[in-house]
Amino acid sequence: MRLTSCVSQSTAGYLETDQPNPLSAYGRSKASGEKFLLTVGPGFYLIRTSWLYGRSGKNFVETVINLAKERPSLKVVNDQVGAPTWARDLALAVKQLLIDSPADGIYHLTASGSAAWFEVAQKIVAILGLNCRIEPQTTAELDRPAKRPAYSILINSKRPALRPWPEMLAAYLENQ
Repeated sequence: MRLTSCVSQSTAGYLETDQPNPLSAYGRSKASGEKFLLTVGPGFYLIRTSWLYGRSGKNFVETVINLAKERPSLKVVNDQVGAPTWARDLALAVKQLLIDSPADGIYHLTASGSAAWFEVAQKIVAILGLNCRIEPQTTAELDRPAKRPAYSILINSKRPALRPWPEMLAAYLENQ
């Protein structure tokens, strides 16, 4: 198991076998939950995903849609990279995991490919034809109290790849 540090930032992504090294209280609480589950013993699937969005709850995609309808421009972080994953695609991947019943353990199930939040926002506005300019800003300019990893790609090394994030996003936005 290799120790990955979100401080030094891997640009290769993170495998299921990498040891988490969270940057924030939120990340530490997730890591604590994972650590506890691993002590319980065998017979579980621990599923990690990233940048999840869907119809319910607050999420980046819905926030961009709502703000882009109200404002002429939005500033969006351009130095945090991840894989935006539609909850529906994740649910289908989890269902297939349960049907296939592979060995228990940790699985990464995220969209294929990667993008900065800025690129995702640009894609949302373009697909929906919204009249809103997306402007880049750095994480430092955003000045949030919680640290966030600059590169949070989870490498799915154990399961078939999920479809690319732009394809997921287009399908999600089709009924907007």
